[in-house]
Amino acid sequence: MDMNTYALERYVEIRLRQLRSDAARGRLLASLQRRPLGVRAALALALLRMGRRLRRRGLVVPRAA
Repeated sequence: MDMNTYALERYVEIRLRQLRSDAARGRLLASLQRRPLGVRAALALALLRMGRRLRRRGLVVPRAA
């Protein structure tokens, strides 16, 4: 069976373009989703917030560097 190489190359080119487009769309959607924080990150954020509140109330004074 004889295949037209030009037609095959065009088909492959179009299919690769579709696959790349789908992959880019998938990466974009994945980047927009919020990921849950890990335990360490949640603890760090909680400690930072607590420190800011205490500093605003004047209960904690930052040390001089």
